[in-house]
Parts: sequence; C-alpha cells; structure tokens
Amino acid sequence: PVAASCLQLYRELMHRRPLTILLTCEHGGHQVPPAYRKLFAPHRALLQSHRGWDPGTAQLGERWHQASGWELQTAIVTRLLADLNRSPHHPRVFSEVTRQLPVSERQEVLREYHTPHRRRVYAAVEAAVKAKRRVLHLGLHSFTPELDGHVRNTDLGLLYDPSRAWEVELSRAWRQVLRANAADTQVRLNYPYRGNADGLTTFLRKQFPNNSYAGIELEINQRFPLAGGPAWTRLQSTCIDTLSQVLAEAS
Repeated sequence: PVAASCLQLYRELMHRRPLTILLTCEHGGHQVPPAYRKLFAPHRALLQSHRGWDPGTAQLGERWHQASGWELQTAIVTRLLADLNRSPHHPRVFSEVTRQLPVSERQEVLREYHTPHRRRVYAAVEAAVKAKRRVLHLGLHSFTPELDGHVRNTDLGLLYDPSRAWEVELSRAWRQVLRANAADTQVRLNYPYRGNADGLTTFLRKQFPNNSYAGIELEINQRFPLAGGPAWTRLQSTCIDTLSQVLAEAS
C-alpha cells in the first residue's frame, strides 16, 4: 500500500481539486524538416543515435494516451535541431549541427520548432489551473544504457524537484508500488539526471505553485525499446498500471 502520508496528500488532491494528467514527449522522433535536410545529410548516424531522439517515448506516450485518455503532446522533430527540453537561452539548446547557423536562422528554428511545443504544454497546464484543477505532468524520456564508458545501472528513473512536496511524495509512492509489483525492475529517484536541472518541468515549476503543478520526468533505459519484444511491452504496462494503482489507492 501507498504510505499514509501519500494517501492523505492524494485524497486531498482527488477530492478537493480534480486532477488533470498531461503526457509529453519532447524527443519523440528524429525527423528533419525539409529545409534542414541538406544540413543534416552528413549526420545520419548521429540522428539515429540517442543524441537524435529518445527511442520508445512516443510509443509509450501513445499507448498511455489510448489506455487513459490523458492529453498527449509529442514532438517528433529531432532534438539535434533544437532541444525542446532545454530553455531557449541554454548553451546546449542547439547541437553541434545547428550551433553553426547564423543567429537569425537559429532564432527562426526556435520560433518554428521550439516555442510552439512549449507553448502548447504551457497552455494545457494553464487552462487546467484556471479551472481549479491540479496538474500532474509526466515528461516521457529515455536514456542511453551507457554514456562515456559509464553503465547506467537502472531500468527506470523518476526525476523530480526535491523542494516540491507533491513531487517528492508522488515519486516515492510510485517507486514503492513499482517495487512491490515489479521486483525485477530497478527504479531510482533523480537518476540518471537531477530532476531540478534545466528542463520543461523546471520552467513550468517557476510558473505554477506546488499545490497546482507537479512535473515528473519518467526516464526509461533505452535497452528496452531498442530490443523490443515482451520485455519492452511488459515495462510499458508496468509504468501505466503502477501509476494507475497509486492514484486508485488514493481515491
């Protein structure tokens, strides 16, 4: 069962202020818009790598959307054009491929491909908050099993801001249920990245208070979607079913 403190928090969430859940995939594909195909022609291998996209996230997002009816916002243009999970001023919002473009062209990339996705997500959160609802935003991401010679020793990561009480409670409760229902699945909190680093959830936390918005990033080891098969299908079901269980036990 979910810890008593979590249950109390979720009962308040569910009964006093209805919950809206939003799914987003910032790196759901590695498509290159026609205007930039010549620029990316020498970088086909890079596009297919973990640098170009987050394998599995669009598939999981669509399956979750079909199972739950929750709103889904998926971006399918490669993150190498502009990283939608980076702030526009971040030094790595552009990759080594697009960083060479003139300032005017980089600004055009932001206007055409970076800003619209972030505005759609912001608008969805804002509309729910104005309707006196709480928002749980799940950012779906995946990570390469090995980076710079270091093996990432987890299957799932739950990223959150340790200063946001609702995010802390939700992440701990979800990990507890995951461990109880899928003991062979390794789950770590704020790994392989920090949950309060620059990202879309971090931006939204600055716009909406803790009692209205929680942003959790679900990080999936890419070895599952890249291998496919029953293990990947099972992991998707595990993610969907365990979060549903957390929310159901709280109602």
